[in-house]
Amino acid sequence: MLKFKNNIGLSAALLIFCLLYYSPYIVYTLPSLANEHVYIENISEPFLSDNLYEGEEMRIPNRKNTHNEHREPLINYKSIPVLMYHSINPKSVNNLIISPEEFNMQMKWLKDNNYNPISLEELYNALFREETVKANPIVLTFDDGYEDNYIYAYPILKGYGYKAVVFLITDAVNKDTVLKDYQITEMYNNNIDFQSHTSNHIELNTENYSNQLKGIKKSQDYIDKLLNKKTEYLCYPVGKYNKDTLKICSELGIKMAFTTNPGFSSAANGRYTMKRIRISPSKDLNNFINSIKK
Repeated sequence: MLKFKNNIGLSAALLIFCLLYYSPYIVYTLPSLANEHVYIENISEPFLSDNLYEGEEMRIPNRKNTHNEHREPLINYKSIPVLMYHSINPKSVNNLIISPEEFNMQMKWLKDNNYNPISLEELYNALFREETVKANPIVLTFDDGYEDNYIYAYPILKGYGYKAVVFLITDAVNKDTVLKDYQITEMYNNNIDFQSHTSNHIELNTENYSNQLKGIKKSQDYIDKLLNKKTEYLCYPVGKYNKDTLKICSELGIKMAFTTNPGFSSAANGRYTMKRIRISPSKDLNNFINSIKK
């Protein structure tokens, strides 16, 4: 139940409560209140702000919107597994390369066990804005941008209708074994997102502020221009960073940055020190299953 300590007017109140029946969320811009505060009490869900002012948006969860009885249940999660892949290739010669057969087996297991791959934006909203997501969420990430991600991983992901993200080393794009612009564009148009892995894969903790900024910003600009989007997520090369890196993340408007530190992603990690689960080649599917369960 909403309780307003100030009278915002009958018309505004009617607008809010009438619209509650037709939308999962309402974003309502407050009218003039003569610079007085408005407090919203007795609401369990989080809002964008506790103290709302004229012109500020208020986001109200809609408990009345139950017209779609077949909608999948939405759940709040405090931690979510983010899987870290690199290369998907039949020539599995090191612990960064997983065969297409093994990868497909893992994706099938996720499907059979009702996992729902989500985007980084959905992950951010779930962990830092406490928004709900489908049951059993998981994030699939691929570091570096190998061309075999397009040749082998992409058809499997597309077949299952899965979302995924590639952290791209942009200076390497269009070179021999790396993704090409046209492949990136096609994948992006089919639920595969692209985010920054810097332009040159420098170990950020060994570089000064200026070089770090250049490497991250150049990568963002490349992806933004190619895909006509805003690049807001970063993966640190080999998981390395320092205080300058964290400052740059904030200055560039990066929402989350990922390390190679093992574990589930959660708000407790810190926005710029998110954990992931490395997936290494193994003939035993139980190794994969155990890695994504707490």
